[in-house]
Amino acid sequence: MANKKGYAFTENKVLKAIPCWHQWTRQLRRIYLSFPAFGSSDAALKEICEELGFNYEEVCQKIITTPTFKNHLDMYRKENDYPRVNDRDDGKYEHRVKHEEIKKVYGQYSDIIKYFHMEDLKAQNKGADFAMRVIEQRKLVEMNVSDVDEERIKSNGSGEVRLFETA
Repeated sequence: MANKKGYAFTENKVLKAIPCWHQWTRQLRRIYLSFPAFGSSDAALKEICEELGFNYEEVCQKIITTPTFKNHLDMYRKENDYPRVNDRDDGKYEHRVKHEEIKKVYGQYSDIIKYFHMEDLKAQNKGADFAMRVIEQRKLVEMNVSDVDEERIKSNGSGEVRLFETA
């Protein structure tokens, strides 16, 4: 069983509550995360779109073509909160997934995108120093084993490389 305070536990909990999370576009995930701050009414959706620079009509079309998001939007509107989840096999303990937990999962996925952008900046020699500082600061590890410094592998005796490992 995953550590109850670790990322894997949190991700598992969020995916139990929102199993369709991976099917949603990043744009829809951002909107879903915005509900506690803006609300979930049609007027709130319009305001979220304005704030995030999204085209409201396009977002409405995405919602129509993504029925799982529409279902979760309707649930949020009804209960004014995120869905309930049951972590136990006996079904005796049910609780709501927290906004912080959803933000944590979204943030982890977002870190991958940020890493790609930093890599692109470095490759284009645009802001390479800044990109390298951010990558080092976030303790992001190389993505390709062939790029790993051989001395580092020999020094710690491990050839294991973790993608987006954080300290």
